[in-house]
Amino acid sequence: PFFTTKPQGQGTGLGLSAVYGYIQDMHGEIKVWSELGIGTVFQINLPISSSVSKVAEGSEKFVHGDGKVLVIDDEDMVRKVLCRMLEELGYSVLTAENGSIGLDVFTANQDSIDLVILDMIMPVMGGKEAFSKIRQLAPDAKIIISSGFSKEDDLEAMRKNGLAGNLRKPYRMSELGRVVADVLGRAASGTSIS
Repeated sequence: PFFTTKPQGQGTGLGLSAVYGYIQDMHGEIKVWSELGIGTVFQINLPISSSVSKVAEGSEKFVHGDGKVLVIDDEDMVRKVLCRMLEELGYSVLTAENGSIGLDVFTANQDSIDLVILDMIMPVMGGKEAFSKIRQLAPDAKIIISSGFSKEDDLEAMRKNGLAGNLRKPYRMSELGRVVADVLGRAASGTSIS
């Protein structure tokens, strides 16, 4: 599911599964042409829309809460942005760049972690395996999957094993706040965008 010009073992490159998920959500299509040593071309076709969706200024509500959240995601930018959003919503945050490191962080801080937000597709140890191992360590652990593209069968199997929620990338801070507060069951007040 990854496209990269990097040598094997030196990075996963562009997450095509996430891109594919976004394009599918917009009823579009993606085509790729690639020839070794020559190059690659991606063509993305999206339908034209005459309507424009816009959140009215000052109308979006942020639900604040508290607690410690472990964010496990292999994309550095995603980790940083998600960490900042969670901190603005009132949470303290730990991070890890793959499931294996995330499992180590969870094990070392298990008593203080209230929630895990877990990417599905990562190198070293993916989200499905990390979910299973965290649940073995702590059967009551609250875990949210945050992914751009996940197989519904995988999510359904994880729900049956205690998955607390699912955030489809990309998501807004307001959605993040609602889902996290709902899973933790300790929402504070909602505040408007300032």
